[in-house]
Amino acid sequence: MMKIVLAAIAVFLAPFAPLALHAQNALPAQNAATLREQHENELAAAATPLAKAAALDNLGRFPEALALLRDAARTAPPDDPDLQLATAAALDHDGDHAAALRIYGALQVRVQNTWQSYAKARKAGETPPKPAAADMRLVALSNTLDENSAINCVFLGQYGKAMSLFTLIYARGGADARTDRAALWRLWLTARMRAEDGMRSTVALETLANSLNVGTPFHEAMLKLYQGALQWTELPAAISSAQADAPTKERYTTEAAFFAAGYYRYVKRDAETARKLLEAQDALPYNGVVERLFIREEIKAMGAAGAAR
Repeated sequence: MMKIVLAAIAVFLAPFAPLALHAQNALPAQNAATLREQHENELAAAATPLAKAAALDNLGRFPEALALLRDAARTAPPDDPDLQLATAAALDHDGDHAAALRIYGALQVRVQNTWQSYAKARKAGETPPKPAAADMRLVALSNTLDENSAINCVFLGQYGKAMSLFTLIYARGGADARTDRAALWRLWLTARMRAEDGMRSTVALETLANSLNVGTPFHEAMLKLYQGALQWTELPAAISSAQADAPTKERYTTEAAFFAAGYYRYVKRDAETARKLLEAQDALPYNGVVERLFIREEIKAMGAAGAAR
């Protein structure tokens, strides 16, 4: 497995060989589990249907994950938020975005009703009613719900709604991986939406990137890329220098391919470079990083656009 990953990384960097990529900029060999191996180990160790379904989903075995979740739903409480969130995510990943949207919409209404009941009681000077245990659990999962809903909006092409949700996630802060991902998605969505509207995005991206705070050298490098202040060939070094394990660096590499391809496609209008970045990642075994699914979508869209010309 590791040999496959390292070979694919070589393909991933190949488009930039003419740019004099030095050896220290290449990703180092890692004597540790890949993300896919990590998910396989999680599947083997899974002690609950939810844990098993999550591992199957991360391995790209979406129909199996959905079958397991639907079977679990027969005996689970009908308002179990963990089960509903897992089901919606698996539906989204399997391509049934409308069904996922219905679940996310219902969960968002439950969260809103819980907060509205609390606010109404406080305004009336009354003791707020204690939410049901399932609703309290759902409120605790608000960040996950909003992130999954934002991803669903991107699948559906509802980029403005996705931007609002990622902006909300970022505003909540926390200096964690979810906040960093939200920052990158905000850049990608800005570039995508402005390109669709026929507008230049250089100034908008520079302004947005200047306002963002991220927590790793890799994410800092991605901000600079979108500002036009960093070359692609510097990104592998930023990933390599990260204080993170091998699976996390693999996740960063996957994210780098997707978000950098968006920069080249939508800002630089360099479809050839974007396609090479996307196809190099798409050649790898699926690793559970959701951006991999969007990589496939981008490749399909670019193929359709090329055929239409």
